[in-house]
Amino acid sequence: MGGRTESNFWTTYDSCGRDTVCGYGPHYGGTWIPFGFFVQHPIRGMLVFEPELLYSPKGSGEGSTPVVNLKYLEVPLLIRITPPRTDSSFTRPFFNVGPGVGYLLQCALTENGPFGASCSSPQNSENRRKPWELSSVIGVGLEHRFADGTLIGVEARFARSLTNTGTVPGATTINSATMYLLRWRP
Repeated sequence: MGGRTESNFWTTYDSCGRDTVCGYGPHYGGTWIPFGFFVQHPIRGMLVFEPELLYSPKGSGEGSTPVVNLKYLEVPLLIRITPPRTDSSFTRPFFNVGPGVGYLLQCALTENGPFGASCSSPQNSENRRKPWELSSVIGVGLEHRFADGTLIGVEARFARSLTNTGTVPGATTINSATMYLLRWRP
């Protein structure tokens, strides 16, 4: 599977109080190309367990200074719900939901391109990230199964971190990503 990711992050500070909006972000504009693999294990009826392994770039893009490039290795553990297939229906919708665990492979900063200083350098302490991320994932899609068993599908998916991904004391940073995926299974 592969596709396109549009991501952002938002940081809020504990000192703001409940009725005050403060922080920085959201940082929009990060457009990236994720790719990975999935397997399907039927559970019962319309339910399928679908673990995945994804290389998932995230971060902020144009309009943010500095641009923050985050590269995660993610393992979404999804439950897939698909209506039963009749003899005449080769195209059908599906719905995915579940948790995901991500490991931060790289965090880089740059002003004008994809390469730059590490987020862990002393002058970039406000951009540091925790190495692990727990997220919730929800998606909908449409798949077509050919007579030879080949499956091709498209999916729109939203993932949001459930844990604080930043390291600044008194602040909470949340990642989110919208993915548009093309799925293929021989």
